Amino acid sequence: MHEDDATLPDTGGTATRAAPRTSELELDPRYDVGPVIGRGGMGEVRLARDTRIDREVAVKLMRQGHGDRDHVARFFREARVQGALEHPAVVPVHDLGIDRQGHPYFVMKRLAGITLADVIVDRSAGEGAEDRWPRRQLLTRLADVCLAVEFAHTRGVVHRDLKPANIMLGEFGETYVLDWGLARIVADAAPISSVAPLSGEPLSGEPQDGQTAVGALLGTPGYMAPEQARGDVVDARADSFSLGCILYELLTGAAALPRGLAALPATLETVEHRPARIAPDVPPELDDLCARATAQDRDLRPTARQLAVAIQAYLDGDRDLERRRALALDHVGRARA
Repeated sequence: MHEDDATLPDTGGTATRAAPRTSELELDPRYDVGPVIGRGGMGEVRLARDTRIDREVAVKLMRQGHGDRDHVARFFREARVQGALEHPAVVPVHDLGIDRQGHPYFVMKRLAGITLADVIVDRSAGEGAEDRWPRRQLLTRLADVCLAVEFAHTRGVVHRDLKPANIMLGEFGETYVLDWGLARIVADAAPISSVAPLSGEPLSGEPQDGQTAVGALLGTPGYMAPEQARGDVVDARADSFSLGCILYELLTGAAALPRGLAALPATLETVEHRPARIAPDVPPELDDLCARATAQDRDLRPTARQLAVAIQAYLDGDRDLERRRALALDHVGRARA
């Protein structure tokens, strides 16, 4: 992941390094906890084995800020929201609790794959990556992401931190939307808000009225919507903007906006982002879709479902065109025979 793609306000990357083994006594004895496989600003993810079911799992532990009620509330909110969103593209949560040192943790499915961010980097570097990850396949995966995000929206959840680094692609068609730590729960999201958080804090981790505090900058510059960059209250349309930025990057191999805090002025000033301006081979329908998704005026943006439908319609039409071309070549060959 690019160093400027870190989620605000967290700092630090996800690079792994050797770490001492965690004593099984820190967690429930059923978990045999092993090495670190990922790191973030306040915690780490460790590989573990659930000895009761005999399967590999991932354990996310909060190592810093566990004495801060707001940080703990946000950590538990991530686990409860992620666990409540039962969708194939949302990583299942199996368990959550507090270890014997007072660190919150939750246990989830162990994933295997590569992030979309790494795929985009590999494709830009060449070396056969475009053959391993053709554009058509990535568009199909992005349509899956859009439907997963739409599912969350119907449950009253806005992700607020969609970016290539938070999308995992498996080798067998699996697609996952990661990191729900900044998710916003709207006030009337009954399926989510009715779940009592273990921490005792409001599930949203935000003011009691369910609104994000004005002036709070949460998310990743370069992917956050203009209203999010201003610190305004956001809704599902902010996620549509982020999906549009991901589509732009998938089509061009370049980010729609600068990296890091340098993205904020352009985010607030640019009317729309058209990938065909730097990549003339981008199909017109995808260029228009990307422009609408990244519109400064959020009323012009399509929903996540509409994005998925439009991407799939393009894929279906492109497939039909290829089929017609193949049939035409076959007829020409037969005529010449």
